[in-house]
Amino acid sequence: MATFTTRINNLTLRVEYYYTSQNISNNTSEVTYQAWLDASGFRYWNLYNNSNLTITIDGQVVHNANHSYDTNASNPFNLHTGTHRVWHHSDGNKSSHISVSFDTQTRGVMRLEGTLHLPTIPRAADAVQLTSATRYIDSAKTATFNVKSASFYNHLKVLQGGTHIKGIRLGQQSQGNVHVPVTLSSSELSTIYNRNTQTDGVTLEFVLESFSDSSYGTKIGESGALSAWYVFPEGLTPAIDSLEITELNTNVANVISSGHYVNLLSTIRVRMVNARGTYGSSIRNSYVQVGNIRRNGTSVDINGDVGSGTVTVTATISDSRGRSASRSTTIQVLEYYRPRIQAFLPARTGNGTNKAVLANVIASVKPVYINNTNRNTYRVVVERSERNHNIWQKMYDATGTVEHITQTLSCGNDYDQAKAYDVRLTIHDAFNQQQQAIATISTITVVMAWGRNNVGIGKIPTDGRTLDIEGNVHTSHKYYVDNKPIQHYQLTNDEGAIKFTDKSINDIRETGFYFVKTDNPAQSTAYGLLSVFYTGGKEAMQDYKTYDGSRHFSRCSSYSTGEWSNWVELATVSYPRWISTGVSNVFYKVVGHTVHVRGGVKSVSGGTFSVGSVPSQYVPQRLMFVVAEWSTNGDRNVHLQVNGTGEMSILNSIAGMAYWFDISFGIQ
Repeated sequence: MATFTTRINNLTLRVEYYYTSQNISNNTSEVTYQAWLDASGFRYWNLYNNSNLTITIDGQVVHNANHSYDTNASNPFNLHTGTHRVWHHSDGNKSSHISVSFDTQTRGVMRLEGTLHLPTIPRAADAVQLTSATRYIDSAKTATFNVKSASFYNHLKVLQGGTHIKGIRLGQQSQGNVHVPVTLSSSELSTIYNRNTQTDGVTLEFVLESFSDSSYGTKIGESGALSAWYVFPEGLTPAIDSLEITELNTNVANVISSGHYVNLLSTIRVRMVNARGTYGSSIRNSYVQVGNIRRNGTSVDINGDVGSGTVTVTATISDSRGRSASRSTTIQVLEYYRPRIQAFLPARTGNGTNKAVLANVIASVKPVYINNTNRNTYRVVVERSERNHNIWQKMYDATGTVEHITQTLSCGNDYDQAKAYDVRLTIHDAFNQQQQAIATISTITVVMAWGRNNVGIGKIPTDGRTLDIEGNVHTSHKYYVDNKPIQHYQLTNDEGAIKFTDKSINDIRETGFYFVKTDNPAQSTAYGLLSVFYTGGKEAMQDYKTYDGSRHFSRCSSYSTGEWSNWVELATVSYPRWISTGVSNVFYKVVGHTVHVRGGVKSVSGGTFSVGSVPSQYVPQRLMFVVAEWSTNGDRNVHLQVNGTGEMSILNSIAGMAYWFDISFGIQ
């Protein structure tokens, strides 16, 4: 109980304010208030019933009436006693304020006020603890709350990311701890999975709501949240229905039955059938591995050395939740190598003097067995051509299946003794793979032979050749033609072509013609033409041209030190064509390091309009030029602007006016 007093002289106004009962369901308290006068043995009175007493509780006037009073007796005089219903806050707390005003009519107006702290009414339950059978979201969970009143109707709600997922009506529960078992249904789990495609887990919140009625229409309050992080089930992964594996190399497919592949030859296409995420997730990464070879994608082509025998094919995908799934199968890969020729030695019989030719052959062709049958049947072909004629005639053709070939082949018996031949061995296997070897059959073996108009050394002389020599010619003296010495030093290669070299251009001093690119003065990545003229001492001159002839450089080395001078670029003259800027009657061309633009245009509506563009690499900066209108008014010139991207515009033009211009600017 709270007591409040105020005093005028010996007259005291006392107010007693106290709690009498609670209504938990309605969240209210019943309070009683009493107003007393006490004169401490003195007498004060007003018997005219015009002394006003006003009592206000929490802003509401609960009593307003006129009273008579007389304190003649020694006991306090009761002015008024009443009760009032006070509404508590939603959390059950309440401090009630009372104010009293009493007009004595004889001693003035007496006023007082005060506050009564009411007992808290039980409201929302308290969150106690949350337990789970496992860390996975689909496991059983138990949420424990401390219920404050047995009269409340309780409702458990489960939230994820602020969204209501599940609700359980618990009805009335005994006051104290209540243990609520919770298991999410498949549809509720699906809702969570589909809302969260970028993570493999979520936080769930469990809140107990308290209601005053069985229809759960009037909410009293709710507990704090019990929350925990739960991981999605391990089975919530992306999926691949199956793997589709096919052979793309038709040379293999035509020989080998489906389901078998040939190492080093097969092009194996692996396609994931219906690779997909689950519950809204998307596929982020995918790859296929066959043996030791891995390729990214859901459909890949794999060739190379994947191994042989039973080879595992594995396809793997991962989704936006970071979950992965794989599907594997095995394929049969047959061991293989391409045809190999270890030796091919054709020779004339009779110690090199006959027309017949035999060839010793050592070679290998890999058998490819399926169901104990070698599918790799090969052909051995020998052909001949007169030396350097490249017109081939078949001399031997046979098939085989054995792996190792060690044979002497008859290559024909009509080889002209006076002619040399190229003899070619080709081994084709069933997969259209082949290996070739070429050897030369010389004329018959002789020391020297002569005819009516010619002489042969080491061979029969060929018609039309006065001196025909088999092998190199060595001499310690010079060669002369018509009493003139023959040049010994090679300016070109043996075929008369200029020489290719990867040497630095700075290290080339020998007279000759070269294709070079290392350290060239044009800094080109392509080969260019280098001419070198050497004096025999330290002096030399180099002349370099780019392959397209657009740039030309020259330099020489010092006669005393041999150091190269700086390159001098020589001017080239070309007459490029005019190129349209994209606007009719406006053209540009590039001459050396200068861009020329000329044209004539007519403004349609005035203002700014485009006159096309030039390539941006030709524009060193933003440029502005004055352009005259095609009239006698010289004070109405306009500007032609070239921006940094090469776009060109005429600014502030006059409608219907023609403009002719011819401008130039340098390339940076």
